[in-house]
Amino acid sequence: MVKTVSFAETSHFTSLASLGVSVQAGLLAGQTVAGRDQVLLVIPTPQQTDKFPTNLKQLFGENGFFSWVKEHARQVNRMLCGGTKLLGVYIFSPADAFSQNQAQCIESVRMAMSADTLVRSDICLPSNAEGDSDPLILHVDSKTLKYSCKTYDVAAKWLKPAEIKPQRGQGNRLETLTSAMDVHILILVDSRSKEPVRNLIQAAVTNWCKTVETCAYTVDDNWCQPEDLLGSLSPSPLRHVDLWSRQLTDVCVYKPPADNLHKEENATTATAATSKSGSIFSIRGSLSARAFAFEKSSIADCVNAIKQDLMNSLTTRISALVEELDRQQETDSNVRTLDKPACELIAEQANLQWLLPKRVLIRHPDSLWISDYLLTSETVEDVLERVKVFFGITVDPDSVEAPEDFCDARPVAQRSAVKPREREDDSMSRINSDLVEKKPMSTVSNGSFLPVSLALVGLLCVVIAWVMSS
Repeated sequence: MVKTVSFAETSHFTSLASLGVSVQAGLLAGQTVAGRDQVLLVIPTPQQTDKFPTNLKQLFGENGFFSWVKEHARQVNRMLCGGTKLLGVYIFSPADAFSQNQAQCIESVRMAMSADTLVRSDICLPSNAEGDSDPLILHVDSKTLKYSCKTYDVAAKWLKPAEIKPQRGQGNRLETLTSAMDVHILILVDSRSKEPVRNLIQAAVTNWCKTVETCAYTVDDNWCQPEDLLGSLSPSPLRHVDLWSRQLTDVCVYKPPADNLHKEENATTATAATSKSGSIFSIRGSLSARAFAFEKSSIADCVNAIKQDLMNSLTTRISALVEELDRQQETDSNVRTLDKPACELIAEQANLQWLLPKRVLIRHPDSLWISDYLLTSETVEDVLERVKVFFGITVDPDSVEAPEDFCDARPVAQRSAVKPREREDDSMSRINSDLVEKKPMSTVSNGSFLPVSLALVGLLCVVIAWVMSS
């Protein structure tokens, strides 16, 4: 079956031709909707030298080119927001050169879309890998600017034709989704534990992610059915998704299963339980989520995009934080922080607390948002420099958003309850009734109030008829 690819036309390739650039390679990012790939971003792979190649042989022959393609894809993938992912690569070159160098083109897409490239962090969760079984290779003829597209069959290791449908302004049809959540994970560590820090964090984060996946939700303060379309809601420039769960408490405590304890409790109880036998390892911060979906997307797909962004954001932040800690260590040891035994880590400090890096959102010229993470040793200028390198765009500092500086930091229980939208089918309200603040029975028990009212009206009619007859 031939895959259909929708491509949002961009001025990028026209600019290349006007500048006299004859060859370039880069990445494609977008969405997969109903089996169709929607290409929304073209991202040029940065030049490793100041000398621009004049043909594909020079481009592919650069020292470490394919390794650089892999690293570029890894960095771009972690900076994409929810609902967007890497779809493949593009090659800008003369048509005959593309035909003569197909083996190298295949190697480019293989490196960019490999499974280990698409895992966004060292904390490996199954949901982190968002690869496509048939990634794209888009070719743009540098002479005629005509498009052609193929898909790479990973299993068969060959190219298959794809049908491409250029569309203008595809990115403008997207809806923007937001959400926010506070995270405070406590890991109870035995002082004698030789378990690697990586295993403890991964188990605790997996536990947290499972809770997020099962959360109920509201969109713009409305309870919605999974099959509802996003466009059926009232128009809004920014959709807000709230996630609700009794299990998603403000402090999630994880104790390794070796001690036969795996439950959630408050921080006071956790401190008392570990004061005798071990230490507390804390990970905390505020998560802001950003995702994109088309108006015809189902509510289920939209919420899944937000949840996926929250989970990816948490694991990416932990990975970035660990990389910073490794750089700050003044030791000759080559052992990374995540690979250390837990007993060694807590020996350095009784109660560790990791504060997650803050997320910074950057508006891309093609109407999408991308993001990066601000470490304690960095400034916004460092983020803008990475955006310039990995996305090839220059961003005005005034267009950068730092939503986590203004996040609702109150505990979930103290935030105002959401009132469900009135609708004939209130099955979602019944399913999630335990997540909504309980009201006195007299105000919510409509089923019992109606018969009593009818009985009183009937009795009143009988009394009136008796008075009139007498």
